[in-house]
Amino acid sequence: MRAPINEDPSTTTAIAQELTITTGYRRDDFDWNIAAPGGTPNILSELTWSDLDTWTISGQLDLPIKDRWRSRVKLDLGTTLNGDNQDSDYLGNHRTLEFSRSNNNVEKGTLIDFSVGIGRTSTLLATDRATFSLTPWLGYSTHLQNLRMNDGRQTVSEPPMSLPLGPFDGLDSSYDAFWHGPWVGLQGDLALDDRHTLSGQIEYHWADYDAEAEWNLRTDLAQPVSFEHDADGHGINALLSWRYRAPKGPTWQLSLGHQDWQAGPGDVTVHTAGGDRLNTRLNEVNWRSTKIDLGVNYAF
Repeated sequence: MRAPINEDPSTTTAIAQELTITTGYRRDDFDWNIAAPGGTPNILSELTWSDLDTWTISGQLDLPIKDRWRSRVKLDLGTTLNGDNQDSDYLGNHRTLEFSRSNNNVEKGTLIDFSVGIGRTSTLLATDRATFSLTPWLGYSTHLQNLRMNDGRQTVSEPPMSLPLGPFDGLDSSYDAFWHGPWVGLQGDLALDDRHTLSGQIEYHWADYDAEAEWNLRTDLAQPVSFEHDADGHGINALLSWRYRAPKGPTWQLSLGHQDWQAGPGDVTVHTAGGDRLNTRLNEVNWRSTKIDLGVNYAF
């Protein structure tokens, strides 16, 4: 409902209870690299997951609190359908003297994003044609990625490696990454002609980054936790949405989102099969994600 023109728009914002359910497609790229103990080479091993195609389903609940304050809870679930993985090892600095590389498939991974937030909405413009409101947000989020490696194929094998080139059996390794921490955001909503609403939101996240890996073919490493990663990170999330309220029925929503996260430098703890622990440096972690969703919005 729009405010009459002669009223103060900052005091007339009506916040509805809303449930939004969407489904869509998401593509992720993820990589990390570590240094050798002692620092040389500065990149000993590098893992890259690229073109991860994921089907997602999302639910978001918006609830008014009091005096233009509102809360939000959002959950995204995803199942990775396919993707590519590369595992490279080097003897020289700056990715030189590559002595091992495998190129592998990625299937059956899972992605989970959970976020809660609280914000205060103010209407900055209210006319008979459009209403524009702004909401600063403060929240906390967690992001879990279960990344898989299977159907292995050795593509580079130089001394000191002695693995034959070509496909190899039994690869079923996993890398579980966990980002969690607070965030701040800003959302703008432009409502047009009672039918169409354009929304944009940007968030800045601070994150603790933790990861565990199970390298199932490495008999020299412990199972199921072969090594761990720990670092501080940060990320930016951006979301653009369009809503159309049909004359009869629910409100349809189309959204386009992008995430860009980094972590490191940090620590690596390697667990050997004999029970020892080895430590080295985690250089960096990079994660990028783009998604498109279509769904319905219910106000109640």
